[in-house]
Amino acid sequence: MARDGVFDGTDIMISWHPWDWNGVFYMSWLAMSSIKFQFKGLPAHAALAPHAGRSALDGVELMNIAMNFMREHVIQEARIHYTIPKGGEVPNIVPPEAESWYFIRSPRRTQVDEIWKWMQDVAKGAALMTQTTMSFKILCATWEQLPNKVLSKLGDSNIKAIGTPPFTPEDQKFGEEIIKSLGKEVKGEAFDTTIRSPDLSRTFPNVTVLAASTDEGTVSWMFPTLSFRAATHAKGSPLHTWQVVSQTGSAPTMKAGLTASKWMAATALDCLTKPEIISEAWKEHNGYLAETKYYHPIPADLKVPTFKDLYGIEPEAVPGMKK
Repeated sequence: MARDGVFDGTDIMISWHPWDWNGVFYMSWLAMSSIKFQFKGLPAHAALAPHAGRSALDGVELMNIAMNFMREHVIQEARIHYTIPKGGEVPNIVPPEAESWYFIRSPRRTQVDEIWKWMQDVAKGAALMTQTTMSFKILCATWEQLPNKVLSKLGDSNIKAIGTPPFTPEDQKFGEEIIKSLGKEVKGEAFDTTIRSPDLSRTFPNVTVLAASTDEGTVSWMFPTLSFRAATHAKGSPLHTWQVVSQTGSAPTMKAGLTASKWMAATALDCLTKPEIISEAWKEHNGYLAETKYYHPIPADLKVPTFKDLYGIEPEAVPGMKK
């Protein structure tokens, strides 16, 4: 969407993300690229004629071994992780096709690009060693998050003026049960009612970096971006777990989402009635662009990945899922 101009002409972006605290997210995420590598070889009977085969799985495994050796020689903050979605069918047939799926993450987009360039050489080398062929498919690529002080200060003031989600004793009791299901002891209120103010004494890139990634990072380099966090789930609930899912749609979560919408609306209204805020936010933003040239990290010819591109099966094959 960013590459194809959907957001062109945007003044500022205001967003929010569910979390277990309330405040402005004046931090950064890791830049990331997601790539699948396909190796193709020759099938053969693994016992009667192994010499006639060329194992695509060998190519995948040698690439993975080399990537694990590479880890010693990339910056400590980088993250490289992979799975093998396709490794062959049965042991007595040399696998003619195999696939690995990689995520590369690092605090800066340029660092991801450096690792990606090296990774392509590793994959080519694995194909040469196994006399197989290799191709790859980029699934997505994002920038790190670029926070904006001007907007973060404004967002913080609106949170303080409007207040945190109005949780009831019943809401807190529900949250306590969630915390107990995690095997944790309840200490204080389950749903946060405090405000975490951003540390605006720090300047990007010298801000806290969370070891995860978001596509919001890409748009944050296109125009000034403000991101809120609201306590939609009980303290300590790990993201992407059944505990968080079970809280979605609950009374406290709906209250937090509604409160976040008020913070966002108030901030947008301030920017509409005081255009100098937008000007100041852009002045700060352009200062970062003077040091780091922004470019779209997704190739111009890359189409949106299908469900099958991602998971190797059609959506109809998943129980309960429709196309």
